[in-house]
Amino acid sequence: MVDAFGRYHAVLAVMASVVAVVLVGLSVTAWRRFAAADRSDGRTRRTMGWFGVLAALVALAFVVVAVANTGTAADPAPALLGFYEGGW
Repeated sequence: MVDAFGRYHAVLAVMASVVAVVLVGLSVTAWRRFAAADRSDGRTRRTMGWFGVLAALVALAFVVVAVANTGTAADPAPALLGFYEGGW
């Protein structure tokens, strides 16, 4: 059961990493479109700027999730014990 719990968190870490990379790519694309937009096109610049910031912040959150799951996958026994005891 401990091995399965560790494998589960390893898969979650990989998934969170992939999502974070995709979000970083979307953020870069949004910032490039922001920079390429004409200064008179305020709506496009504002939308791309906010999307770039939002994608970067959500990517950062996914990086935190990936790191936490990596730590749990590396040593799953205390985390599983804490889960069954009802607290961390």
